[in-house]
Amino acid sequence: MENITIKKATLSSGLGLKVVFSQREKDGSYSDISKDCSAPVHDDLQFTFSKFAVHLGLISEFIKSEEISNIDQPQHELLDSFNVKEFEIEGDNAGVKLGGTRKLSTNKRLAIKTPAVKWNDKKPYEHSGPLAEIVERAKKEVVDYLFNGKHAPEPQMDMDFTGGDPEEAN
Repeated sequence: MENITIKKATLSSGLGLKVVFSQREKDGSYSDISKDCSAPVHDDLQFTFSKFAVHLGLISEFIKSEEISNIDQPQHELLDSFNVKEFEIEGDNAGVKLGGTRKLSTNKRLAIKTPAVKWNDKKPYEHSGPLAEIVERAKKEVVDYLFNGKHAPEPQMDMDFTGGDPEEAN
């Protein structure tokens, strides 16, 4: 949707999504909207967020760039310890900040918020191209979640009718 600009998306602990976006109104003005959605996110959005993990590790300098041979299919012993829960667009789509955690050896989690990665920085982040692609995919998934009903299926409650005739229960 061209009249929607995603500014921030956060996976909530209840598998929902918190989103801040700007919407262009019919009169040309913009409205900033914040939504806290409880519908579980689709696996595609969770997968897209998981693709941010290597970038969280690299930007926060827990992983060195030379230790990753293929940014699109990264392999590193620390990757599973990173969990990205948030991305925030900087300025007028000038860059992005990532927020998440790193699981420590004590099983505690260290909160991490990266500095902004600017797309046109004088000293650019080495993998800003692949990061920008993930950001665009994530924004599309968020729009699909908000406006096209792309959610995870609701879990159905199991009802046990083995104890008798369901007609007698009425």
